Amino acid sequence: MPSLLPDRRTVNGGTILHETIAEVHAYMVRLMSQRLNLRLSGAVDYLLGRGRYDRRAGVPTDWEQSGRCQRCGSHRCDHFSRNGHRPRTLGFCDYVLRLALPRVVCQCGGSVQLDFAGLLRPYQRLGDDIDAQIRRWAAMSISLREMQAELAHSAVGSLGLRTINERLHQLCELTPDLESSQVPPILQIDAIWYTQLQATGGVRTDRTLRRRAVKKGKKRPILIAMGFWPDSGRREILAWELGQSEDAAAWVHFLSRLEEQGIRGANGLKLVIRRELR
Repeated sequence: MPSLLPDRRTVNGGTILHETIAEVHAYMVRLMSQRLNLRLSGAVDYLLGRGRYDRRAGVPTDWEQSGRCQRCGSHRCDHFSRNGHRPRTLGFCDYVLRLALPRVVCQCGGSVQLDFAGLLRPYQRLGDDIDAQIRRWAAMSISLREMQAELAHSAVGSLGLRTINERLHQLCELTPDLESSQVPPILQIDAIWYTQLQATGGVRTDRTLRRRAVKKGKKRPILIAMGFWPDSGRREILAWELGQSEDAAAWVHFLSRLEEQGIRGANGLKLVIRRELR
């Protein structure tokens, strides 16, 4: 069979395939950015009641949309005009879009707050697929650092631990919905101790003659309850609470909260053990 090249060398099909995929991916990202920018511009045309280069005099004085001036509070479209664009990036797992976010100004000089009706939320920087992936990892009891390492391989890049933790709403979403998931047969409970700095009310002067509040470390426990399903090997954090101590009253209060959520023997709980959670 004749070779594809004149000198009859072998063809590196893998390289050709990867280069083609990269070119198509880059083209699709540019195309999506352009289409989204066009839709943003069309949304501004709708909010202003006129197209680009059309005069405000052609807009009825009683024409109002969801745009609102942050200085005078006006909703009148004939008071608004375009004011250029602001660069914005919107990151997803597989691509990052480069957007030109339209800006609108009121005749009083104030900036107009725009509502793009679900097209782009205010201050949105990450796509909804990032949040969905983080919630799936949380359901699998993956740590924040492991999530950070996995996101480093995505198009959006590595996120800060604080950013990931905030998107988990401080672990509140880790509490399961007992109407759609069964109560674990085994409940593991334990406390993790940490040191919290608290102000003592005193003031000291440091080497640079600056006055600083005197702080003292105080040990506090985090009471944690983890459900365990032996048949499937599933482990999931059900609840946690920041306590002052690890005495009997603190554990009774914490376990009472779990019982109010439906985690009790009548619903399938068979064993409660206290062990080190890893």
